[in-house]
Amino acid sequence: EGKRSIFIGALRDNISEEDLENYFAGFGRVVRACRLTDKETGEKKRFGFVDFADYGVVRKIMNITKHYIKGKRIRIDMTRPRIEFSHQTKTVYVGGLEDGIDDPELKAYFSEFGFVTRALRIPDKDGPKRKYGFVDFDDYDAVDMVMQQREHYIQGLKVKVELALPLINDTLYECKDAQEISTESWEEKVQRKLQYAIPDQGAWGESFNYEIFVKGGPEILSSQVKIPRGMLEYVVGMAGKVIESIAEDTKTRLMIKKPEMGAKDVFITITGREDGLKQAQFIMAKIVKSNMHKLNLTSN
Repeated sequence: EGKRSIFIGALRDNISEEDLENYFAGFGRVVRACRLTDKETGEKKRFGFVDFADYGVVRKIMNITKHYIKGKRIRIDMTRPRIEFSHQTKTVYVGGLEDGIDDPELKAYFSEFGFVTRALRIPDKDGPKRKYGFVDFDDYDAVDMVMQQREHYIQGLKVKVELALPLINDTLYECKDAQEISTESWEEKVQRKLQYAIPDQGAWGESFNYEIFVKGGPEILSSQVKIPRGMLEYVVGMAGKVIESIAEDTKTRLMIKKPEMGAKDVFITITGREDGLKQAQFIMAKIVKSNMHKLNLTSN
């Protein structure tokens, strides 16, 4: 009660003040949507404020735990928070891990907050895995949102989440204690990093095109595109940023089912209106065509 302004954080570069106004206008009349600018560089900062005409709007917004603009989760707070240590690390410590919570479960849960580059429950060479682990993100804002949430439950069990120091040399396995318990070879470590860098499964465009797919109707179609597996680097991109942009620009949902071991091709399912399908197909075909020579060079 008595609040008419909210702080907005974790704003990506493609989120404008107009986007903020359009989104929050669904809760009440917006008086001002402001994304702050760095006075020295002139670049937009990753946070801002939204002011409303009426009291009570803020309460409605705060009653919703998750907010997304253009498919990205944003941070909502009642007041501008002070600068936290989370701006110094992209890693969180997760404790209280019981049986049934392993690397995949950690990755699946924390992917809700941002792109997870690594999720690892610490192994023990003499017995079961230890009851703690670490999760790395590709962005500081994801850590902010994790720490903003007071309680975390995985598989119905409450876990303890704290800020962690950045892992040495960007890999936990460079740490002395971890070296003693790790059985991962150099080749396996490289493959793990590549797997996280370029996703070979997932869905993009579901959040910011949600209304289209909820309404459905005969105009919503689906088709598949087949690309060589080696083209994932160019069509999907690091952390899925390329395919995410394609989905956003064409107002489609793009989905990749993890290919079988040794499969040479990857199938991308496109869902949306006919014009969006054609645009997405055209863009991906152009990307493949312009980069196919690189694949040929690699295979020779």
